Amino acid sequence: MLRFADRWSAQGHVDAAVLERPRLALSPEHLVALAATVAQVLFAGVTTAYIAAGVWLEERDLRRAFGDTYDQYRRRVGPSVAPDGGDRPAGRPP
Repeated sequence: MLRFADRWSAQGHVDAAVLERPRLALSPEHLVALAATVAQVLFAGVTTAYIAAGVWLEERDLRRAFGDTYDQYRRRVGPSVAPDGGDRPAGRPP
């Protein structure tokens, strides 16, 4: 009696060795997809860090340029990006 792999390959569908012992194969397409994924994650991380640093530097520059006036404004309107648990007046929604 023929095994399934022998019958399948005898019909010309696929090589019997492929059905008997499947192996992990990295084709060039797999490597390109992996490289693209790594590049996308790296780009997202660098872009996020760049924006976060830019916001922090701008806040610092505004404080230096306007001093107490900017601090009063910031207390009145809240932080520029996300709540920092800081100096917002009581009763003001986040």
